[in-house]
Amino acid sequence: MARILSAFVLMLAAVTAAPAAEPVVATTLPNGLRVLLLEDHRSPLVSFQVWYRVGSRNESRGATGLAHFLEHMMFKGTAKHGPREFARLVEENGGRDNAFTTQDVTSYFVDIASKHLDLVVDLEADRLQNLLLDPKEFESERQVVIEERRMRTEDSPAGFLGEEINSLAFKAHPYGAPIIGWMDDIKRVTIDELRAFYKTYYVPNNALVVAVGDFDATRLLARITGEFGKIPRGPDPPPVTTVEPPPSGERRTVVRKQAQLPIVEIAYHVPNYRSDDAAALDLLSSILAVGRASRIYRHLVHERQLALDAGGDYSYLAFDPNLFWFWATPLPGQTPEALEKELLAEADRFRQEPVTDEELARARNQIEAAFVFQQDSVHRRASLLARFELIGGYALEDTYLSRIRAVTAADITRVARRWFDENKKSVGILLPLPCLLLIVMIIAPMPGPAPLAAGPIAHREVLPNGMILLVAERPAVPIVAVRLFTRGGSVLDPPDRAGLANVVGGLLTRGTAKRSGPELDSAIEFVGGSLGAGAGRDGMQVSLSVLKKDLTLGLDLMGEVVLSPTFPADELTRRITKIRAAIKQSEQDPQGVAGRALARLMFPQHPYGAPVAGTQESVARITRDDVLKFYRDNVRPDTSIVAVVGAVTVDEARREIVARFGGWARPSLSPPAIPSATGLPPARTESVKRELTQTTMMLGRPAIRQTDPDYFPLGVASYVLGGGSTSRLYTRVREQSGLAYSVYSALAPAKYGASVVVGAQTRTAEVGKVLDLIRAEMSRIGREPVTDHELELAKSYLIGSFPMRLDTSRKVADFLVAIEEQGLGLDYADRYVERIGRVTAADVQRVAARYFAPDAFSQVVVGDVSQ
Repeated sequence: MARILSAFVLMLAAVTAAPAAEPVVATTLPNGLRVLLLEDHRSPLVSFQVWYRVGSRNESRGATGLAHFLEHMMFKGTAKHGPREFARLVEENGGRDNAFTTQDVTSYFVDIASKHLDLVVDLEADRLQNLLLDPKEFESERQVVIEERRMRTEDSPAGFLGEEINSLAFKAHPYGAPIIGWMDDIKRVTIDELRAFYKTYYVPNNALVVAVGDFDATRLLARITGEFGKIPRGPDPPPVTTVEPPPSGERRTVVRKQAQLPIVEIAYHVPNYRSDDAAALDLLSSILAVGRASRIYRHLVHERQLALDAGGDYSYLAFDPNLFWFWATPLPGQTPEALEKELLAEADRFRQEPVTDEELARARNQIEAAFVFQQDSVHRRASLLARFELIGGYALEDTYLSRIRAVTAADITRVARRWFDENKKSVGILLPLPCLLLIVMIIAPMPGPAPLAAGPIAHREVLPNGMILLVAERPAVPIVAVRLFTRGGSVLDPPDRAGLANVVGGLLTRGTAKRSGPELDSAIEFVGGSLGAGAGRDGMQVSLSVLKKDLTLGLDLMGEVVLSPTFPADELTRRITKIRAAIKQSEQDPQGVAGRALARLMFPQHPYGAPVAGTQESVARITRDDVLKFYRDNVRPDTSIVAVVGAVTVDEARREIVARFGGWARPSLSPPAIPSATGLPPARTESVKRELTQTTMMLGRPAIRQTDPDYFPLGVASYVLGGGSTSRLYTRVREQSGLAYSVYSALAPAKYGASVVVGAQTRTAEVGKVLDLIRAEMSRIGREPVTDHELELAKSYLIGSFPMRLDTSRKVADFLVAIEEQGLGLDYADRYVERIGRVTAADVQRVAARYFAPDAFSQVVVGDVSQ
């Protein structure tokens, strides 16, 4: 425990030296395993990743989804480490593990304290060669994958349309099949097929090991060689030789699905990184669809007010030629036909006229800045190395930027004319089916070690105007993250103006005394930085991330949006129109619907019960006078916190912040009082009818704040119940029963009323069974002591994983604001470790009996409740 705390505080204090200059250690073992190691000693963490060159691209018709299914089964045990043992060992040592499958690859990663690295090497080597693939586990996991498909595709309008247009665009190449697989294939696949797939593709000569973090590369390489090197080389997997023939004409699909708003998506076949056109296409994608200064956002969302949102992407790193795609969601009252015409006009502009020098420079800066920001995280550094290695060698990461810098405006015009062929595009349009009537039914409720004095993790001072300044020096990477929080959230919304704080927060960046909203967007995006603002329940926040060299510009812009917003009338109209459309669109998200309904039941007499975004009716009532008054009354220095984290000293930060905000005068009137949510409301149940293939359920009740001593044992209890892949709910509902892809328990801290929420998604026919299992486990954790093993696993994970919440400058800035706003103190990291370490099984049972008693929980069910 002492070693954990000491390492943790060292990381937060950010007194480490600049990033290690050690080069990548790269080698290929005799069995064909490729290994890349990069030392990074800024924090006591390591990201260990194993990538396999296999994805949906390696599947055949009638047998889709095998790569993704196998990803699930890789956590189901070997002879040495039984089912769920992998996750348990990682979690009890404070690590986080997960995996993902793409069209081209399957990746497994563990982020963990570096002292546990040997354990991870052993685990990954073991499952590379010794996976059991037990038939019982296989059948249980089949149901989990089916539920995942229902959640991600069947009940997701955007996911459903994306799958349809992909299958439309690719007639021969396996890129046309969904990564998760077609539903019939998932239901049909046999364990023998999956076992053959594993033996074919999970061989060392088809794998890549990448590690970045706090280790000695020579020692780690010896350890990897010892564990992985003894695995025999396998036959080389069969290559993918299919080449997609050029489209012979336009392809079009129109799908109808229950949704609130249409979606229009357009795609063109384009080459990947191997082509000389790739860098120009990457820049074109950025100019067209990345950020609020991009063409389709600026023209369709901001200026023309045709779309609620718009975006796009280009698969530069794809193994084979893929798609350049872009999309938009029409605002209510706009037709998909009109929006399709406008999207195509934006593509045609690239063919007809050169991009501007400003657009080209901004796109280059965005891409280069993104590379620098990725150096702030060992996980992202490892992932980037892997992605370039898999397409031809990690050194391509260095040549990528030179290719980007060499692109000219003429190159972009040329590639647009070559690849944006009007007669070879694929178009997908989703048209909403008429929405079912919302049916709501209210029914009766259903039956450790001594602390170590490590000191504060940041400098803190109160400026003369009452603003609190927090500074954490992290000199390793030349970036700075700034967060400015002011108490002005939805808790201060007038009862008939729910959503007012959200409107005000969103308008802060839409115009100042010096610049318009688009000018602000262009200024920050030109240097590859980000500047955003918004409101939550408790406050309003302005967030800035920039390279160190651009800090002066970034803080100038932040000062403008905080101190001199103009709230232009036309921007207010746009904002209200967008929010109302977003509220309408959110009705197609069952988790969002359930969450809003549950908040209303948990906090019936408190502002927390109202949605932060407001309602269609409440937002429509908001006027510019309401906005101005809310800003004047609530955006003030004496309720504000500013955290500056990164390559900046305390003196520099103080000087820069005082220069912009030192003259910000506090109002003469005291800040408005905000009541805390007190008492436990009667438990109620709501059922919301939606025609979906899955049903979403959420149970919740008010809980205790982080300042309460019982918060720590409650956190341990929540983790044991449903906090990870070894939790009781995960084990019973997902692993043993195969009834859900997602099932969880979580604490939601908040200053004026915390809550505890338990939730799951399952097929409609099994709702009653899942609810019974959830309630049974909630009762049991308060009735019986947790086992010593469960207790130590939970405590080890909560303590050991804490540093990973703070491994980047942006995360540290958010953390500093949160602990200051909650009144937790800058020694909270010390106290967290010490308090979690002292939690006993009796503590867990005592608080669980009080805060997990099922009868105290309100419940919301969203789905086809008629069944």
